[in-house]
Amino acid sequence: MLVNALNMPIYILHGGDDDNVPPIHGRNFAEWLRELGYRLTYKEVPGRPHWWSYEDGLSCVDDTDLMGFLKNQRRDPARATSGSAPPTSVSPAGATGQQSTECGSSAATLTSKPGQRTR
Repeated sequence: MLVNALNMPIYILHGGDDDNVPPIHGRNFAEWLRELGYRLTYKEVPGRPHWWSYEDGLSCVDDTDLMGFLKNQRRDPARATSGSAPPTSVSPAGATGQQSTECGSSAATLTSKPGQRTR
C-alpha cells in the first residue's frame, strides 16, 4: 500500500512525550520514507503527549503548520502516474525547536505480493 502514497505529500505530527506511540516510531517512519524518496514533513512537538491542545486551546489536529501544509497542497495529475518520487522535506523538532532539511529526489520502486511486507 505504501507505493500508493509515492506521489502524495505526507505530514507526520508527533508529540515528543507520546506514551501511546513512542516518537521513535514517527522518526523512523519519516526517515524510511525519506530514504525511499517520498515527499514529507515531520514535526515533533517536544513535551506533548499522544493528543494535546496548545496553550491557546488549539487542538493538535488543528496545528497551524499542519493546516498551512494542507492548504498549500495541489494535485498534480502528471505526478500521479509518472512513477518518480517528488522532493522530500523532513522537519524533525528537537529540544531547541524545529529544524528543516531539504533532500533531493530519487525514484523508488516497491514490489510486493498481497500480505508481504515491503521492508
